[in-house]
Amino acid sequence: MKIQREGVVSARYGNILHAALPGGIRLLLAAFFVIWQLPNGLAADEESMVRDIDGNRYTTVVIASGDSGLSPQVWMKENLAVTRYRNGDRIVHAISAREWQQCNREKKGAWCYYKNDTRRGGVYGKLYNWYAVNDPRGLAPEGWHVPSDLEWAMLERHMGMPVMEAYERGYRGKDTNVGGKLKLDKSRYWAYPNAGATNESGFAAQPGGYRQHFGTFLNEWYQAYFWTSTGIGDDSALSRSLFSSNSIVSRYNNSKSCGFSVRCVKD
Repeated sequence: MKIQREGVVSARYGNILHAALPGGIRLLLAAFFVIWQLPNGLAADEESMVRDIDGNRYTTVVIASGDSGLSPQVWMKENLAVTRYRNGDRIVHAISAREWQQCNREKKGAWCYYKNDTRRGGVYGKLYNWYAVNDPRGLAPEGWHVPSDLEWAMLERHMGMPVMEAYERGYRGKDTNVGGKLKLDKSRYWAYPNAGATNESGFAAQPGGYRQHFGTFLNEWYQAYFWTSTGIGDDSALSRSLFSSNSIVSRYNNSKSCGFSVRCVKD
């Protein structure tokens, strides 16, 4: 299984090395790197870094497998941390439970840090209700988007989840350790036992917990929750969850009023 490819060499040091080589060798190396990049159609500098409208920087990873029916995907390796929509409008920073509930009653986008602690934001990014995810002004940086349920299923299939299982509800991926491949393995934040964690994918999921619809924070260290962009009816949307205690991936409907983490995938 071929999974991840990150930025291979920085532009600065790549240019120094390039300049030091004879012309014929430089030409051969240039041809090699063009061919090497063709399967994913991405240059190393394009796949290694992206910025949001606030200037936050995210490293990225190309995730692919031997399944010819699946296209490679480029994912952010960190949770989204933006405070503004793509057009520059502010997303409501809902600190108190009352503010969080008010935004949800009005179906207005909102964000917060877990337990309103900025230090946790440096590890987990921000939590967003689904109304921020679905806002037409765009939550993700230009050229990126919040992944749909189908795109999450494609990620899981790249990790070895069988096709039929990928579209089931509930707990999936145990036999193929899909959750373990997505979790950061050397992390002081995941609670013991962080079952199956290998981070083979490079996705590097951290256990940022979530915010309930009425404003309470739960499950830091034990679970990671991620929105998809796929809504189900008026009040719920599909999401994914990872767990410290096992190596499954949960696919469930959750209230749009919950605060979950967001990962972005390249257009």
